[in-house]
Amino acid sequence: MEVSYKTERPIFGIDTKYYRTNLTSKYLRKFRNEQTNTSVPNGHFLMFKNGSFYKTFSDIEDIDQEPGS
Repeated sequence: MEVSYKTERPIFGIDTKYYRTNLTSKYLRKFRNEQTNTSVPNGHFLMFKNGSFYKTFSDIEDIDQEPGS
């Protein structure tokens, strides 16, 4: 990763071996569906509140704009 973000929130990566593909479009779809139990809009970052899926973000900087964050 070329950019180092300073964040107070945990960031996790996706284990592509588990999904048996390194094609981003495939493993992201599978991961998002598995984590949220629904088809969610595209976004590289998923936010959960109280253990439930809340929202996706395309850019980590957008999370700081979220009310109450």
